[in-house]
Amino acid sequence: MFAVACWFLWKNRNKTIFQQSTSHSEEVLRRAECFAISLCNAIKMEGTSTTNRSFQVKCRPPCHGWIKINTDGVANVNGIWSAIGGVLRDSYGNWIAGYRRFTGRGSVLMAELWVTVQSQYYSQSLPYDTNAVKVTHLHFFLHETLGGKNPTAVEVAQANISSLPFGTLYAIDDILKIGPEDNSEVIGNAQGLALMVGGNTTTGVMYVDFGFTTGKFNGSSISLFSRNPITETEREVAVVGGRGKFRMAKGFALLKTYFLNATTVIVDFDVTVIHY
Repeated sequence: MFAVACWFLWKNRNKTIFQQSTSHSEEVLRRAECFAISLCNAIKMEGTSTTNRSFQVKCRPPCHGWIKINTDGVANVNGIWSAIGGVLRDSYGNWIAGYRRFTGRGSVLMAELWVTVQSQYYSQSLPYDTNAVKVTHLHFFLHETLGGKNPTAVEVAQANISSLPFGTLYAIDDILKIGPEDNSEVIGNAQGLALMVGGNTTTGVMYVDFGFTTGKFNGSSISLFSRNPITETEREVAVVGGRGKFRMAKGFALLKTYFLNATTVIVDFDVTVIHY
């Protein structure tokens, strides 16, 4: 009973510090007593048949700038072995670290006490960058020229098969502008590769770096690597990385064909980027 009471007092202390919520000492001791009685009853039920029940639980993220540790300890009814584990997440639910440990012989109570010790160790020793995750929305137009004296997309390889353009590889150096007009301000370029992979000749895979040369994102870029059904008027592609102010970026881009003919393609890009 003394160990259970100490554990509940420790939990009440953490609740007071981190959640600014506390309970009266008598209430804490009553809860500890109920827990100890339930634990004793569970031990007495060893060997009796029980019905397994499943519960759905979820992680509730902590306040901004805080780290939450979800932990648990287990032990078999004979006390032959016990183990603990835990997961550390930030206020956005992102995984920071996890741990597991076999603690040898011990009861459920000993496993829970080990959880307290191990969690305190990780909370004090694990480095953590508290920089907040940022969400940035970008809107621009990609201008691509397929022919003429200065094309921005050219064929560099072609499969030796009859079902063209399947297997055709293109190099891309398209222009990014604020608007769809030809005289609109240039804000960067999109450089990379596009490969026609669909047997129906309408699907490509694009790996393109969108670099910005003006504004607050000058010198930064986002990387797109995704399937691109080019004949569809509206489609979605994935943002898989970035550099500069878009380091560790992820997100998606909604594409809409604004203009299309034999020599010119203009695509409307509406991009959502999650980065640090």
